[in-house]
Amino acid sequence: MQDMEEFLAPASLIPDITHEELEEMNDLFWLKLGIEHCNMREWTSNIAFMLCANLGKSNSNVNLFFRLHRLYSNLSCALDTIICAHYPLSINTLSIPSSFQQTYEYSKLDENECRALIGIFYRSNTIRDYPTTKYVANEKGKRYCGYISPRDMQYITNFITRHEEYLEYLKHICDSMTKTKTRFRIGLNKKITELDSNHHRFQRLLLELRIEENYIIKN
Repeated sequence: MQDMEEFLAPASLIPDITHEELEEMNDLFWLKLGIEHCNMREWTSNIAFMLCANLGKSNSNVNLFFRLHRLYSNLSCALDTIICAHYPLSINTLSIPSSFQQTYEYSKLDENECRALIGIFYRSNTIRDYPTTKYVANEKGKRYCGYISPRDMQYITNFITRHEEYLEYLKHICDSMTKTKTRFRIGLNKKITELDSNHHRFQRLLLELRIEENYIIKN
């Protein structure tokens, strides 16, 4: 499939946040962090629907990723509150530098090549939807096949690695993000901790998921 590497492991922008951008908490810092956050949130949704197609809505692993999506959405609210407090009321958009505009290839910019402040942590995703594929069940009469492909599993394991890296990064910058707004620190740390408490669930997930090398795509 074309550009499958991009589907399996969307490029991270977190390493591109410079020390200067973090110290100044400038526009590029927020734009880059918004993209990474929204990509992580969309990644959970992609996995949830991919698993749902082959395991069913009631499957515990499906519920895990729908729950993760809700937690990431809650984190969006916390980050949105912080960025709105960071800028004066007179500023409600951030201009996108021309050199940075190509980053939004899969995410439309607002008018005048800007991103609305209140959209930074909601509408900045730049990854494409993962191609959800329904596979044929090995037993007749079964609604769901009960397995996923090796490619799907790679997409999930890449997410788990990136999820842990992203939350570690947020922990690292939390004090900088909230240093002038200390009232936000407790709430942000709580939401990070909630997302960070899924390690044992991920371990169970990797053990429970059935991988079928000779999968058959359902027409």
